[in-house]
Amino acid sequence: MTRTPIIDIFAKNLKENRKKKGLTQSQLAEKVNVTSHHIAMIETEKNNPAMDLVERIANVLNIEYYELFIKKPIPKDVMDTIKNDVREVVKEVVAELYNYPRVDISKTTKRSH
Repeated sequence: MTRTPIIDIFAKNLKENRKKKGLTQSQLAEKVNVTSHHIAMIETEKNNPAMDLVERIANVLNIEYYELFIKKPIPKDVMDTIKNDVREVVKEVVAELYNYPRVDISKTTKRSH
């Protein structure tokens, strides 16, 4: 398997987050329903995980899945600020859409072709 930067980053982040959570490869493997050998192969960049496994791993490690793919994890306070900002923007967009004048299509004339 050809090593790529994203695989290097994923393997490093998986190992760091697993250890931070106090889990062995075997314990993590059991929780995500794979073998410890499979986890070891991922951490040593000899195997790529399927996306459903990435999601299960992130859930067990109590992190967002994308945190396994970024070089420097985004600090929680920064991420919370980003999430709050996004929520506010979404609320504003929804409010704008809700207040947008609607066209009554029953009163529009049909075009002849």
